[in-house]
Amino acid sequence: MPRSLADGLGLLGGLAFALNNVMLRRQAASSPGARALAMFSGGVIVAGVAAFVMAGRGWVAWPGLPSWLWCLPLAGMALLFFASNMSLQLGASRLPANVTAVVMLTEVPVAALSALWLGGGSLNLPTALGGLAILLAAMLAAWERRAG
Repeated sequence: MPRSLADGLGLLGGLAFALNNVMLRRQAASSPGARALAMFSGGVIVAGVAAFVMAGRGWVAWPGLPSWLWCLPLAGMALLFFASNMSLQLGASRLPANVTAVVMLTEVPVAALSALWLGGGSLNLPTALGGLAILLAAMLAAWERRAG
């Protein structure tokens, strides 16, 4: 069970991400527009409900309204988010589910290394071993696919 709010959010995010991958694979025959709408709607609903619950219970502060200066970076991040999700849909609909799942798990060590690089994280033995296990699983899946 999660021991902190961050652990709970990580678990919720992982479950939502896994469900998203399964549903993308299941709906591969649907139009890209329909898959995009479903994916973004799900992201808004999960994030919105989580934000309202956390702020409503006092676990986090309600966000303040940003000044107009935040509009340009926010629009840029929205465009990057859109492009990355369209890329995810393109790849996820064409790869076998087991390969997609392992490849997407490489996001975890990349995020951990990014946090280290940006100064917001610390590296300990369990984290390093977990990241190594994920990368090895991705390499094994790629090797198995090439051999088979």
